[in-house]
Amino acid sequence: MKKVFKEIIPQEGFTFKDLVMEILLILGEKLAKALNMLLVGLDDALCFKARGSGELKGWESIGKKERSLITLFGLEIRYKRRGYRRKGPDGYEYRYPLDELLGLRKEERFCPLVQQIAVALAAKMSYREAALFMEKFLLVPVSHQEIHRWVQEAGEARLAEQEKEREAFFEDGEVKEGRREAELVVIEADGVYIPLQRTGGARRAEIKLGTMHEGWEAESPSKKRFRLKGKECWGGVMEKEAFWETGACLYYRRYRKAGTLIINGDGAEWIEGVKEYLPEAEVYLDPFHRNRALREGLSFSPELLRKAYHCLDRGDLVGLEEVFTQAVSIASSREQKQRVKKLKEYFERGGNILDWRNGREEGLAGISILRGLGAAEPQNNHVIAARMKKKGMSWTVKGANNMVQLRCLAASGKLEGWLDAHQRARWPELKGSRLEEVRERVLKPLRGTDVGGWLRASIPLLATKAQASPLGEVLKVLSCNSSFVA
Repeated sequence: MKKVFKEIIPQEGFTFKDLVMEILLILGEKLAKALNMLLVGLDDALCFKARGSGELKGWESIGKKERSLITLFGLEIRYKRRGYRRKGPDGYEYRYPLDELLGLRKEERFCPLVQQIAVALAAKMSYREAALFMEKFLLVPVSHQEIHRWVQEAGEARLAEQEKEREAFFEDGEVKEGRREAELVVIEADGVYIPLQRTGGARRAEIKLGTMHEGWEAESPSKKRFRLKGKECWGGVMEKEAFWETGACLYYRRYRKAGTLIINGDGAEWIEGVKEYLPEAEVYLDPFHRNRALREGLSFSPELLRKAYHCLDRGDLVGLEEVFTQAVSIASSREQKQRVKKLKEYFERGGNILDWRNGREEGLAGISILRGLGAAEPQNNHVIAARMKKKGMSWTVKGANNMVQLRCLAASGKLEGWLDAHQRARWPELKGSRLEEVRERVLKPLRGTDVGGWLRASIPLLATKAQASPLGEVLKVLSCNSSFVA
């Protein structure tokens, strides 16, 4: 019994966490050995079957080569499998039937579950922080460079998906089924600048971000906090044509009909490009940027600034024009006159400057909550800045674009599902006879492995009165439960 305690529990003391982790490592080691034997047996059966069917005709055996895959809790699955080669026009090509059967990609060291978790973490924290988390809490010794590579692959795959959808929509007119109707659709667009790595080119790049939603819904019964309803995001470091093509593709694939389509922007030239792709849209100037421009243009006259706000509240555009005329007449310097002129030009090109809700109460009777526009700035911070502008980070344009795709998926609540589909595409799914082969020769024998028997034989504590102790109860549960291999 003393020997068992020394093997499981450190002499200098332990916590419950230490106990759980130690038992997980012990069980993982036993599981890895059992899985290794089963994979070797499957490799034997698979290769004998392939030879009998003539599938390996023309292929030369190169013997058995060892392979390892690291999964959660430091579990390393090591096994030897047969390899073959044949000479082609460009040199030798190699194949490993067992890897092909299991859908294992060449030279990958970590299982797809590890990769999926790491990418999801890296979408929320820095690559180094994600690597530290994986090593400290999941016992996976993966480097931040490896996680960076997985993120780039995922981001590029997402960009390729969007490009394919745009081509199918704009060139072939293909529209997916299942589109729905909405009484209101709001698109809030804005840009945020991020620092670029010093490569001799530009020092900053603008990420354009679009947030599409169907209005607002209360987060609690008190209705003191609200969230965007049906939110979906897209964006990247892209030209206005590519940005609005992606947005229009998303809009038309999502909706068959929208009663009212509102665009909210900061007055930037690229936002006006929406009219080419969504001609039915009504473009409004974001209240935050509108009010900031008012303060900058009329700061020399607090009284006129108050009048301007009052005119906007009443929807009085004639009165606002009179305020601007009066401001030019009382301006005491050329600089002040220029600021008023600049303010007028900004209002003229930026879109409708009034509250979008004016006169819409009856037209949107089916929507219980109507709030002012202004989600663009918070979304910039939540989706982009929170991950990409903190702690002195800098990016390449390609790396930033790839990260934005994952951040947009996360903000839309789709990252987990998309990553799952992405991993299935990278690691082929077993089907038909291949799946039955794995079930019969690996999963079925593994489920029948009596791990509890090993525990009962290896832990004498369970045969003494100490089995009633807290430690004994934990070990007793573990010894009777082998479902973790199912």
